Amino acid sequence: MRSVLGKYNQLLSNTHIDIYDLELPVLEIGSGKRKMRLQINQTDKFVRRVFNNSRWDQGGRFYGGWWQRCPKDYRLKIKMDGVLTTEIDFSGLRIVILYAQEGINYWADVNDDPYELHEINDIDPEIDLRAAAKLLLLTAINAETKTKAFGAFREQAETGSLEKRLRNEQLSQVLFHLKRKHAPISHKIASGAGIDLMYVDSKITELLIQRFTDRGIPILTVHDSYIIPIGYDDVLEQEMHSAFEAVTGIPQPSVKQVTDHYTVIEQGPDPALSNEELAEYLGNATSQRHLQQLKLFRQFKGKPEREDWVPHWTGLY
Repeated sequence: MRSVLGKYNQLLSNTHIDIYDLELPVLEIGSGKRKMRLQINQTDKFVRRVFNNSRWDQGGRFYGGWWQRCPKDYRLKIKMDGVLTTEIDFSGLRIVILYAQEGINYWADVNDDPYELHEINDIDPEIDLRAAAKLLLLTAINAETKTKAFGAFREQAETGSLEKRLRNEQLSQVLFHLKRKHAPISHKIASGAGIDLMYVDSKITELLIQRFTDRGIPILTVHDSYIIPIGYDDVLEQEMHSAFEAVTGIPQPSVKQVTDHYTVIEQGPDPALSNEELAEYLGNATSQRHLQQLKLFRQFKGKPEREDWVPHWTGLY
């Protein structure tokens, strides 16, 4: 594990990772007490693994790197060594892993939105029930008791939202329907199972990091979501399928692309847009700060204009 992490951090050290349209490399995110300034730089990009309870089989997730604290809308603007990126994540990963532990292939045998619930009495219809159910289910998987799950739900709900004002009795109704929907794994909900699930998904992430690092291709991780240079989308999807099956024994997980630059390309005025032209067509011209810092980074690291891992295509590169 230490060897994989060391090689990965070396690759990150040698990769310029930036949000390409920022003239000032600072983001102000959140609001109220949660408001913070996020510095986008080439020092806050190193990763560690955090295990729990003095055990090597609990926790183990990869933490570190400013992109893990970066809102999704900004992550789609990340460039690595001047190359646009795309993000792909597992659909309902923690739920799917719990089913896999019961020997059930969720997407093959159940194939239903894990967070979809029908209208529940005493729940304001203005509330996005699916979003509330998703947040409650994921917090309940991590929590040891229902009461702790409800507290965590309200802590994470948006300030001033209707969800934040839901009472324990109302949340108990939602949780009841979720447990009934997921009867095969209901005994794992509000049982503290999350710490073990983190270890499982960390093993999947470790395999992906190892496979791409061995090829010299940079990859960024946000637990169950992965950012890769555009052009490696299909490779990443294949590796996500392979890593999931290797760890859980269950094939064919569902993955989805969070960003889809190809749709924009296909609808664009010119199918042979350059990397910079595509960025401009997406509505975000590359900043002079980004270009200057990328140039200085290449000089400092002795890097070429085009890395070996960059596909030798026409058009995007």
